[in-house]
Amino acid sequence: MSIEEPEAPRGPMFVAAISSVLLFAAPPSSGAGSNTSPEVKAEAEPEAKPKKTPHWERVRFYGKIRANVAATGGGAESYGQQNHSAITAASNPMLRNSDADPAASFQIAQTRLGLKVNEAGKASGTVELDFIDFTKATGAVALRPRLRIGAVDWKPAEQHKLTFGLTWDLYSAVQAYHNNWVGNHYYAGQSGFMRHQIQYLYNPKRFEVGFAVGLPGLHNNAASVGALEANLVPTFAGRLALKFGEGSKLGVSGIYTSLDYDTRRRDTASGLAFLDVNIKKVFNIRGEAYAGQNLGNIGALTLSYGRDDQDMLEAGGWGAVKLQYPKHVLAFTAGAATVINTGDVAAGYSRDEDTGAITRTGVGIVRNAHLRLGYEFRPVDGLGLFVEPFTYFTTHRILPEDQSSVSATRQLGGAELGAIYRF
Repeated sequence: MSIEEPEAPRGPMFVAAISSVLLFAAPPSSGAGSNTSPEVKAEAEPEAKPKKTPHWERVRFYGKIRANVAATGGGAESYGQQNHSAITAASNPMLRNSDADPAASFQIAQTRLGLKVNEAGKASGTVELDFIDFTKATGAVALRPRLRIGAVDWKPAEQHKLTFGLTWDLYSAVQAYHNNWVGNHYYAGQSGFMRHQIQYLYNPKRFEVGFAVGLPGLHNNAASVGALEANLVPTFAGRLALKFGEGSKLGVSGIYTSLDYDTRRRDTASGLAFLDVNIKKVFNIRGEAYAGQNLGNIGALTLSYGRDDQDMLEAGGWGAVKLQYPKHVLAFTAGAATVINTGDVAAGYSRDEDTGAITRTGVGIVRNAHLRLGYEFRPVDGLGLFVEPFTYFTTHRILPEDQSSVSATRQLGGAELGAIYRF
């Protein structure tokens, strides 16, 4: 007995079932006379509003890691210390013979790290450190960090900004193009540095104007207050610039204060003109020229250090050109500074009358010039491989009893090469 498959259902119920299947299986007709039911759309869920990040979480880290070799054909000094950490001049011949044997050093000094919090907001903060110790000829694991910037910015309205704290002096307008960031052209045409200040800047499209009130010195590292805090007259600085082209500007700035010496007050003042030209982000020209008196006394890293009995006058400037392509940067900078009343410069050393031992006591530079040529290759994002030959021509003040044994003017030649990673 065979088992047969059951027959398919017949009759009206069968026809209705088949019609229902075909109706729902067929694609909806787009014709004008379509009898299909309109498509039922599901109700869209409301879009979630993006969560606003708290201002303290909007942090951007930045920095530059600098690893290089510095080599010189004779004695070099970094802010008076006889080493290669941030070269600023040829050595004082009384502290290290500038005709000494060639020397070279591996350096990680000048590396810097920073962070900006809420950079695009109305209120923001910046902290920046670098690693430098001029008392260490070749710093390594004992290299100490140094606070460069600790500032709070507030933008109460569009194009208006107030800055409170330690940051670049309003008087100092532009920076040179090379990779000796800490040495820069200080003592050789660059003026102005960091300063504790309250700064206001108005920055519309065609010009900028700013004013600042600051501490009349860089720092006091003693435990007790001293002449810096007791001076009571702050620095007053102003800057005015006209803007043109693609981020270019031409302007002037100035700074003034009155310093209290042992028996009297003396004025410290300087005027500066600056230029910063950018052409299609390929060719750049920058420069500064200044003249003033007693600038070294307020931490400007220049040559003129006034005394109770003497104002010290000086003038200087620097210029730089840079040609930049995506992977290649070529730059040349030159700067010079001189004390005007050269005969009044105090020597940068002293001699013990009994032992004859020599001790460094200050800058003691009469005039100084710095020329530097640089090339940097950037094979990948962030990385730069550089070489920078340089030369210094430095005249130091020599005590009368030593003038017959040494020459006051020295020339130093050398080069720096290494790698930089920027982020």
